[in-house]
Amino acid sequence: MTAYLQSVALLKAQKTVIWPDPDDLLITDQKVLTHARLSAIGDALGHKQPDIRLVEPERVEALARSIVQNGSKDIVMKRSMSYGKKHVVHAGTTGEELDEMLRDERFWDSAGAFGRPQWFVQPFLPLMEQIGEIRAFLANGTLCYVAWTEYLPNKKLSWSLVEYIRPLDTYK
Repeated sequence: MTAYLQSVALLKAQKTVIWPDPDDLLITDQKVLTHARLSAIGDALGHKQPDIRLVEPERVEALARSIVQNGSKDIVMKRSMSYGKKHVVHAGTTGEELDEMLRDERFWDSAGAFGRPQWFVQPFLPLMEQIGEIRAFLANGTLCYVAWTEYLPNKKLSWSLVEYIRPLDTYK
């Protein structure tokens, strides 16, 4: 990690523009930390957030296979340092998709310069099935684009750009 940060500092000192900013990526990729912050905000406003539980690295494969094999619709497993649907394990994840995710995980064993992503579980939220997930991406305070992840009837996740904003209650 130190060599990475030193290299980024050198590039920044040379006035090289890097987007997204690597420092920001290290912070925003930590979904667990973001969840904790959002939960604190929600609690202060009287809104309960779903609980998440960290999965120990040595338990990731067994739990992921259990979710896929049992078609567990009440639980979802996600990974930090990931965007979109690539590292989400749910009832509709195929064996091939899971094998690819687990191959990716083995990379982290040899990538000593970076912290290992964290896997966590959370309850499957009915609104994910009914509406999906809408994410806004900002750069320097400016809205760049909005993405919508939708849970399809065949238990697959679909990702698309949002071209116009409409009220949440009109999505389904």
